Order: sequence, then C-alpha cells, then structure tokens
Amino acid sequence: AGPRLAFDEIPGADKYPVSVCTTPHASHAADEVDKLISDPGPIVVGSTQGASCFGPAYEFVLLLHNELFKRGGAKLVEQCPMTFVTPEPYIG
Repeated sequence: AGPRLAFDEIPGADKYPVSVCTTPHASHAADEVDKLISDPGPIVVGSTQGASCFGPAYEFVLLLHNELFKRGGAKLVEQCPMTFVTPEPYIG
C-alpha cells in the first residue's frame, strides 16, 4: 500500500520535486520550507497527470501559506507568490 511516485515519467518533474507523500519526503519538504523562508521566491505546488490523489497538494499549499504567514507575516507571503497546478478539469 502507499503511493508509487513516478517523478521520472513526466519530463522535468524529477528536477525539483518536493513531495509530502512519505515520511522521508515530508521531512525533506520541511527542510525546503526553511530554505524558502530564508530565501523567499516563487513556489509551484500541484499534482501531475496520472496522480491518483489530489488532496495532499491542496492541503500542502494551504498549510504552506499558513506557515509563511505565521513565520513572516503578509510581507513573506507576498515575497513567495504561489502557483497551483492541477490536471483536474475544475478546482476542488
């Protein structure tokens, strides 16, 4: 059971992936959030075609927004514009 992550199946998706689908991936994601807070910049969050579960991407983007606001206020949120990507035909 559990996810079968296939970052290599979509060209370019294996270049900068940060996943929260496993415990080690989530730990790595936490480290990447710390780096982002130290050096703010644009963020792309989402799911790719063939993903079997979209919920974690929605949850992550909302939690990330909250964490940025908590640690740096509106100024940090503004320094980290977010783009959400999904292959779903509609959001939600």
